[in-house]
Amino acid sequence: MRFLSLLLLVVLAAAVSAGCRKRAPEPSPPVAALRPTGRDAGADGLIRAAPAATAAATARPATPRRAIRHVIIISEDGLRPDALMDVRPPVHESIMHKGSYSLQARTIRHASTLPSHAAMLSGFDMKEHGLSWNSWQPERGYILVPTIFDAACHAGDHAAAFVGKRKLEHIAH
Repeated sequence: MRFLSLLLLVVLAAAVSAGCRKRAPEPSPPVAALRPTGRDAGADGLIRAAPAATAAATARPATPRRAIRHVIIISEDGLRPDALMDVRPPVHESIMHKGSYSLQARTIRHASTLPSHAAMLSGFDMKEHGLSWNSWQPERGYILVPTIFDAACHAGDHAAAFVGKRKLEHIAH
């Protein structure tokens, strides 16, 4: 199976950060909490948090949870979920078993690489994030709204992006 391209975005506690960007505050988009399996995704493709625990469950001592130290987002541009599940590559199977995923996620209406990845990494549609083109054009500027990189920076964490297409620098700049 041939993958069109691979975009690997990594948020690492140990990565070197270029510092937080200064932007006017934007309203926060709704964020769905992740669960450890894609089977729990709703019809809209969002992965929801588990329902509140029952009284019986809360009576037991809570099992200590390990803090999440690393978040890795892998986006394979153009790879349809049905094609992935037909082949079931072992590396993908392992990642899906150990992490959170959704096979029902949908992109924005303008499904070109740059606008759709900007929406995925910011939670805003093209009208708000401002990236309507699909090529490297630094004279046109960069994403207009906060991204997951900004969220990590403002939380005191670090972020790094490894991209296979230069146009994606419009998001991570």
